[in-house]
Amino acid sequence: MKPIRTFFATTMVALLFTSPVYAEREQFDTDKMLSDLESQLKLSGDKLDKLKPAMDAKSEELKKSIHESVDEGFMQLENLTTQLDAASKEAEAQLKEALSSEEMQQLKDYLNKIDAEAINQIRDELVAQLSEFLKLTEEQIAKVKPILEDSFNQLGELLDQLVREGGKSLEKFKSQFDQLNEELKQKLRDNLNPEQIKSLDTNREELRQNIKQALDLS
Repeated sequence: MKPIRTFFATTMVALLFTSPVYAEREQFDTDKMLSDLESQLKLSGDKLDKLKPAMDAKSEELKKSIHESVDEGFMQLENLTTQLDAASKEAEAQLKEALSSEEMQQLKDYLNKIDAEAINQIRDELVAQLSEFLKLTEEQIAKVKPILEDSFNQLGELLDQLVREGGKSLEKFKSQFDQLNEELKQKLRDNLNPEQIKSLDTNREELRQNIKQALDLS
């Protein structure tokens, strides 16, 4: 999906959010993950060679999930968890014969850890994206970041419910989305100026359209 919004990021916001985000992306590179596993599991070169194709696939799935969620402007927690878990199980299946039971458990623990880190990174990037769009000051960011994080978490839960229940909950979702939007505005009102409130309304409407297209809602 092509992004709708055009962002006018300030240098301050870019330094606070964008640079760390891109730095963190490196943690999902195959070489970085193999290095982590070599250090933690003390694997031989032969076992690392067998790990590489599986970790290549895992790396691609992590980056794809992050990119798609940030591009859409929201994340479906259950869907993300399912996708990332499937990639982990594929990696585990490929390595079952090569690793000991202890090594396999350590691998599972590591894959679960990076899945959780990926979901946290998506949330951070979504907050950063909206912060750039609203052109928040450093003081505003400190105050509203927890509010935005909570909003994205609640939206993720609403989307999960919509996917589980299908079209029968569509009207309920629309009502809950509008209520969530209004509650967000009220929580942010004391920390945003009128122009930023107007931009927030624009963002919420574009987000609604992104959700509609991504989930193929009528």
